Amino acid sequence: MKKIIFTILALSSIMTVTQAKENKMTKTFQSVPMNKVTIVQKGDAKAFCPNCGMTLSKFFKTNHSAVANGKPEQYCSIHCIVEDTQKGSKLTDIIFKSSFLQAFFNSSKYLYDSLQFK
Repeated sequence: MKKIIFTILALSSIMTVTQAKENKMTKTFQSVPMNKVTIVQKGDAKAFCPNCGMTLSKFFKTNHSAVANGKPEQYCSIHCIVEDTQKGSKLTDIIFKSSFLQAFFNSSKYLYDSLQFK
């Protein structure tokens, strides 16, 4: 009888811990609430990276933006902006999101390794 009660208690404890982990929202460094996100692109899919489809607010602090083939596009990361150029997009006016200053800056005026003025 004691083994049955112990087993039931052990299983209920495991289930409680599992449910608590599932209910806990994981907040990453890059995430920003959607109402605080600056979106520069237009259209129905403006909240998503045009290259990979990632929600821009999830990785807002790593966002980059550029004019791609004549229209503004916003990317979730530098990786996606590079991939888009490799696919043939002609990008101009590239700007990046400063994770510290919470603003977009023209990438031609900064060094990526130190974020200092040239």
